[in-house]
Amino acid sequence: MYVFDLKTNYKHIILSTVIGCLLSFFPLSAFSQKILALDKPGKVNRIRYKVDDFISLKTVDKQMISGNISFIGDSSFQVGKTTVKLSEIKHIKKTQGGYGWSLLGNISLVAGLGYFGLDASNRIINGDKPIVPRRTAISSSICIGIFAVTAVINSRKYKINNKRRLKIIDLEIAP
Repeated sequence: MYVFDLKTNYKHIILSTVIGCLLSFFPLSAFSQKILALDKPGKVNRIRYKVDDFISLKTVDKQMISGNISFIGDSSFQVGKTTVKLSEIKHIKKTQGGYGWSLLGNISLVAGLGYFGLDASNRIINGDKPIVPRRTAISSSICIGIFAVTAVINSRKYKINNKRRLKIIDLEIAP
């Protein structure tokens, strides 16, 4: 059983009092942050973009825009020096997340190309015919195919419509 003893816990009391007094002299500044959010139907999670995040999109007039978001306003945002209104966006390419798929794709690409290169160079050195046997071609093709599938999954496009809405959310912390 723990009994509060003033003699042994005086350091904690003094430290808490000093920290409390110091924090009362520093005003907590309020700030506002806006995020660009893409709501997906039927799912709880959403894709969020904030200032300095990379975004890739296509406008209604078929202009491809990609770069870091430099400013988010009330109904538009800036990518670099280009201002984009929410109503002008046709689709957004997913540029966030998917790190597991990306890792799997990169590993399979290195494995496929590495196995192909090592086996073919070994057979050239040894003077074996054929230089690329069927088993090497199949194994390397499977690994490179996994890379291609994960690349498609990672670069998915989201069309902006009534179901998938793009909006700007203002997150304000009030004092």
